[in-house]
Amino acid sequence: MHAALQITVRYLGPYERPETITFYFFLIGTILTALPLPFIAVQPTLAEVPLLLGVGLSGAAAQWLITTAFRNARAAIVTVFNYSGIVWATLFGWLIWNEFPAPVVMAGAAVVIASNMLVVWREARQGRLSDARFRAKL
Repeated sequence: MHAALQITVRYLGPYERPETITFYFFLIGTILTALPLPFIAVQPTLAEVPLLLGVGLSGAAAQWLITTAFRNARAAIVTVFNYSGIVWATLFGWLIWNEFPAPVVMAGAAVVIASNMLVVWREARQGRLSDARFRAKL
């Protein structure tokens, strides 16, 4: 769904507000994820409801920010920052739950991070990081 969002934002970005794109992203996502609910649903406890609401609100805020970023910058650059989640997830997993990914996971993450660094290097070398359209919005 994330790749579909990137393409959609590129096409709709100049015409639609980020709030509209985010709303429809969540509407479609909710419908698609609700399809298996009759088979796997578990009623949340009263203590879990605030946590679920917090996850939903923070997810909506994150989606709005990502949509705004894709609207204002090149997808190749925004995606690099999006993949920084690998580093953050590893750090928080280690600090909070004392978990560390398996070596094969770390090797895969290293490949993903190195590829993204290569994209940034290539974009900088070709002068695309200093895009006048992007600088004007800063």
